[in-house]
Amino acid sequence: MENTIYKPIVVSPYNELYGILLALGNNFINRIPKGVLNNIYRNLSYKVINGKKVYDAPKYDLKVSLNVQGVSKDAISMLYALYYNYWCSSDKEKAYLQHILKVNESKKEKAKSEAFKNTDIFENVKNAPKQELKQDESLLVPIKKENWYKSIFTKLSNLFNKK
Repeated sequence: MENTIYKPIVVSPYNELYGILLALGNNFINRIPKGVLNNIYRNLSYKVINGKKVYDAPKYDLKVSLNVQGVSKDAISMLYALYYNYWCSSDKEKAYLQHILKVNESKKEKAKSEAFKNTDIFENVKNAPKQELKQDESLLVPIKKENWYKSIFTKLSNLFNKK
């Protein structure tokens, strides 16, 4: 009996993408260039059991939305890139996907601008009743202004004292 402790593997976006590709089947996998597939395989996390790599790919049901199944945004982004570059059948479909991206990006930018709106920064100052600012005498530091003839004398003495 072998005493082996298996550490749980954190599912990476590449493992999620690999699980989705397995669910889609060979028809979709064969359309992806070998270099891209090798990059996906290279980034998969795995366990070594009895000298063999065992990939931890989650299983997905394609009848249920990927968002409901808890797929990360990174994995969905990679899937989108694969779909756009290798699985789109027409330019019309690509244009539609670009339109969706632009709409989503504009929604994001609008939400950001609403969150960080800077038009109301000074509204509280304008609406506040005017009060005379009272200065605390203890906070003020008196500045002593040196007489002009003393400043000239110190500059001249500094010039002659330098060696």
